Amino acid sequence: FPSVLAVTLMSTRTHLISDAAFGPITQSEIHYAQQLVGSAPDYSLTLFDRGFFSAELFTSWQGVSENHHWLTPIKSKMRYEITESFSDYDHLITMPISPQAKKSAPYLGDTWQARLIQIPTPKGEIKGFITSCACPEKYPLKALLDVYWQRWEIERGYGELKQYQLSNKPALRSLKQEGIYQELWGILTSYNIVRLEMAEMAKAHKVEPL
Repeated sequence: FPSVLAVTLMSTRTHLISDAAFGPITQSEIHYAQQLVGSAPDYSLTLFDRGFFSAELFTSWQGVSENHHWLTPIKSKMRYEITESFSDYDHLITMPISPQAKKSAPYLGDTWQARLIQIPTPKGEIKGFITSCACPEKYPLKALLDVYWQRWEIERGYGELKQYQLSNKPALRSLKQEGIYQELWGILTSYNIVRLEMAEMAKAHKVEPL
């Protein structure tokens, strides 16, 4: 049976899917995410899972417009140097570009910058995220934290799609690539029709569409 890997761009406010990219599992999630560069709306902040950590992807994502931003959880072994501190847990950092990234994208140079927000845990661990929203005055810490916790809405959206719409049976019917693509677009389209109707109902009754 053919297997497919899919990456989607979903709204945390409505769970509507605005774009998707998919193909053979021989390619990575980052490869398909690169196909979505430019798909996010203007003046938006896209929340990426930790597995999408890529200087090339994030630089491309931000470079589409000055108002396209990204945010992703940090990895435990992330290498960086603090270049400026806004508070004890809020810093501007510089990170090295890996040799693999420089080979595939020479324009990246040797380093790249991001804002690091650290979140202490009761167990003494330091978690947090990095983001392209570098200015602490324009993008206050509390506002970024509020958005950071919204990333769980994506998991709920996938739950609606896989558990309820597909009844926990994500196997597709077709044995051919063209048929799989057609069926995936059909699944995503029907999902969006339901979510759009829910959003319109919520708007009419002045409640959240979640």
